[in-house]
Amino acid sequence: MKNNLLSETLAYSGKNAAVTQLHLCAYTRQTTKSITSDDPKKILSETIPEGINWIRVAGLRNAETIKAICDHFAISFLTVQDILNPLHQTKVEDNGHHLMSVMRIFRNDAADPFKEFSEENVYLILGENFVLTFMDSDDGFFDGVADAIRNDVFKIRSRRTDYLLSVLLNSIIADNVSKAMHIDD
Repeated sequence: MKNNLLSETLAYSGKNAAVTQLHLCAYTRQTTKSITSDDPKKILSETIPEGINWIRVAGLRNAETIKAICDHFAISFLTVQDILNPLHQTKVEDNGHHLMSVMRIFRNDAADPFKEFSEENVYLILGENFVLTFMDSDDGFFDGVADAIRNDVFKIRSRRTDYLLSVLLNSIIADNVSKAMHIDD
């Protein structure tokens, strides 16, 4: 693992060539708004101050975009460095005004179930009215959660950000357990 603490610059240290895309899912009890863009100013201008704002960042190559999103929510420089390191170890940190978790998801090729699993980090940041998720790929991993918000499944839009975080974490854990159960099949 590269030690990014020795640098005062922000640079993506991975190899994924995916273009950075931003997906905003902003909601209140009554409304939802969903926007996709590569422009952080556009995404941030569409957030709902009185609502909950979930920004999914897919593709971590554009360090300036990652920084712009994190700066808006007062996320520390060291946390941004962690996000830009796709090999960062799993952890949970309480940074005062937000909570950060680094989790791993595992992927395999459905066409070739005997092919080795690859892994990818998911960075989740919880704040008072926001949740940020950062992934190296844009494969729709959390699309089911976005659908649940749109359809207000289990009154998700009436709950706070900690509930959204728990739904996201449960999605990761359920996917990992499902893959682990099929290793010997």
